[in-house]
Amino acid sequence: MKYYGIVNKFKDEHKSGIYARRQITSKELNRISSKYKLDEWLELIFLLNPSVLLTNLIFQRHRTVEILKSSYENISNIFKKKEKSRKLEYKAKINLDSARCLCFFDETLDGDYNIIDESLNYGLFDKIGNSGFEKMMKSEGGSSMFLLEKNSIPNQIIHFSGNNVNLSYGLYCEHPRKDNVLLPLENLPQLLQSLLLEETIRIYEVLGAKEIVIEDMTDYKSSVKGKDHKYSIKIESDSKINTLRTKTYGDGVFDIERAEKYHNLVYDYPAIMSVVEARKYGNQTLEDFIEDVDLSAGIDVGVLGLFNLEANLSLKRRWRFKVEFWPRKL
Repeated sequence: MKYYGIVNKFKDEHKSGIYARRQITSKELNRISSKYKLDEWLELIFLLNPSVLLTNLIFQRHRTVEILKSSYENISNIFKKKEKSRKLEYKAKINLDSARCLCFFDETLDGDYNIIDESLNYGLFDKIGNSGFEKMMKSEGGSSMFLLEKNSIPNQIIHFSGNNVNLSYGLYCEHPRKDNVLLPLENLPQLLQSLLLEETIRIYEVLGAKEIVIEDMTDYKSSVKGKDHKYSIKIESDSKINTLRTKTYGDGVFDIERAEKYHNLVYDYPAIMSVVEARKYGNQTLEDFIEDVDLSAGIDVGVLGLFNLEANLSLKRRWRFKVEFWPRKL
């Protein structure tokens, strides 16, 4: 998992680069770059041993002077593969045009998650503490943390609303379907619920919906008892159905191209998608179905619990969708 922290302004002494508690080997650098797909949004210039330097000189001739200068600064560490540091220190340079980025990787923290006493903390982790930082970095078998300066965020990194203007101070994670889109970790399950609801509604709307009703039946409990062909339904006293959304529409909208633009989270829910397919390639006018929804979106539950997760909120929900469509004009 890639986590992000947005900071208002970096300290002058914090150069863009990878920060670790020890020197990093070339194998680790290659593994880290591949694991987190770093080359998709930043250019790494690793200057830690002769083999890496040679590769950079071959493939980045136009940057030879800069590389040699940076190499000279790191020459004393070239042969120290596992040198220990007491603090998180600058270990490798990155180039990100005019943006500034400070990178941490679980692999190079060497089991020391004391971030609160570090100058690189920037107050981002005060609320969750060292134990919370550890939980984040250990999640999914090892994660990364990228700190970005608010006024120099790369154009390809955007807020879930559609641009990076709305990215404010705080901690974020990547969207489960679009890794360049950031979601705030604060109350994330509630946000994912809203995103999935609105995405589903937009898709059904432009496929000719007449009425949409979405209900949360997670806490609805009932039982059926019968004898001699006589049956009764018992509803538990604490049962409840929570209506999440109700929408009605007039006739006239059917636009497959617009519907496909909204496909993100719904791909994980086959029942929702089956209705989409039935409308795109047929003339289905009514569907009533139940879908099990995961509001964690695959993000570590322990991490979500660090950020004001509602008490007793079950991330596994059961939603009922009742959708009626206008007949298509074929």
